[in-house]
Amino acid sequence: MPAANGLIGLARACLLLPDLIVSDVVMPAMDGWTFLARVREHRRLSQVPFILLTSKSVTADLQRGFRLGADDYVPKPFDPKELAQRVDRLLVRGRNPVIEEPVPLGVGLVGALEDFSLTNLLVCFATERKTGTIVVRSGRTRGRVFIREGHVVGTRLDHGPELRNAEALYWLLGWTSGRFEFRASAVEMTDEIKAPTAYLVLEAARRLDEQRRPAAS
Repeated sequence: MPAANGLIGLARACLLLPDLIVSDVVMPAMDGWTFLARVREHRRLSQVPFILLTSKSVTADLQRGFRLGADDYVPKPFDPKELAQRVDRLLVRGRNPVIEEPVPLGVGLVGALEDFSLTNLLVCFATERKTGTIVVRSGRTRGRVFIREGHVVGTRLDHGPELRNAEALYWLLGWTSGRFEFRASAVEMTDEIKAPTAYLVLEAARRLDEQRRPAAS
C-alpha cells in the first residue's frame, strides 16, 4: 500500500505488517533515513526487508543506508524490472519473521503504545478517514479520543488530571507506554477542538520538546 511520506508509511507498516518496504530517501514529514531507522527500531518490523530508492550513489550514502539496516539500495532513475527482481529476491530470502495476522482497521484494534503510539494512530486514522473512539489506558488512568472522518473532535480523561479536549490530547500524546483500543462507531458530539489532526500532533511534539530542554540543560 502506498504512503505519501515516511510518517504515514510508518503508521501503515505498524498496522498492516508488510512483507517488504520500498522507500524513497527524499520525502516530506519524515525522510527515508529516519523512516528506515524507525522501522529497524520497531520490534515487529525490525526484520522486514527494506529497499531504499535514492538519486545519490556515493559511497558515504551507500554505507549510511546499509549501516541503518537497508537490505538493498537502488539508485534513481531505475529500471522497474530490475527493482521487481530485487524485490523478488528479498521476498524469497524470507527474512521477515512469522507474525500474527493484523486486525483490520475499524473492526476492533487493540495493542500496546510501545508498539504503536497514539500519534501514529491519529495519523493513520486521519489518512483513512476513520470514525470511532480510541481508548488509552495506563494503570488506572484512562482517556478517550473521539474522531470523526479522521478528525479529532473531542478528548476526555476519565481518570487523570483535570484536562479536556486539546489539552487532554496533548497530555495523552506524551505517553510512551500503555494500552489502546479502537472501536469504529458513530460519533455524534460537536467538534470541541476545531483544529486539524496534523496541527495537534505537531503542537504536542513541540510541547514535549520544550519540556525536555530544561532537563537536558
